[in-house]
Amino acid sequence: FSSATSTADQISEFSQMDEKAYLELDGFLSRIGKALDPVLTAPLKNPKTDGLTGSFDLMKVGWALRKLGKKEMPEALRFLPMTIQDVVDERFESVQVKALVAATSLKGSWLAPRSAGSAYGLLHHNPHWAGGLERTTTYAEGGPGALADAVASAARASGAVIRTGSAVSDIVVERGICTGVVLDNGEQVNAERIVSALDPRTTFESLTGQDWLEPEFLEK
Repeated sequence: FSSATSTADQISEFSQMDEKAYLELDGFLSRIGKALDPVLTAPLKNPKTDGLTGSFDLMKVGWALRKLGKKEMPEALRFLPMTIQDVVDERFESVQVKALVAATSLKGSWLAPRSAGSAYGLLHHNPHWAGGLERTTTYAEGGPGALADAVASAARASGAVIRTGSAVSDIVVERGICTGVVLDNGEQVNAERIVSALDPRTTFESLTGQDWLEPEFLEK
């Protein structure tokens, strides 16, 4: 639906209480989203490396959170590391509404409903400047392929080299530091930084190798 109010009207068919709770959640997300706007749209400054500028930026975020009030500021700080399961269980009674809200939080991630911090997905996917929970979906002209082509073109224009059909068979680790990758044809490509878009299990257990990982990390 095009607005949170329209969605809430439909929710009322399942639960009058959930209709009210949905609108309250939308407003809550909008308020904390505006308070956290600097850290949602740009890298957070580091006081140790950025000096007074970094400290001042952190102070602005803290002041914005404080302006939420004595009741809502602690709730905002509590919300960010919560699981989305706990959020929907606390606020809604109908399974349909819980699934609706949880799905918007988890999409595009490897998180489960009980994963710590999964509640943050509501802010990430429903930013206040896009309408919050009443946001509308935006599609790239030409489809996802056209978007990928545009990103690739911009990357090449900046000097990036994109190699397709070159599967990675191993991540090279030397003295605990990743230094490159080995392709399935045996070629080794060295790099200062390695970014993996694969799932964590494949990245760490299959490519990096368990010998470099702490037992506690593997148990998670």
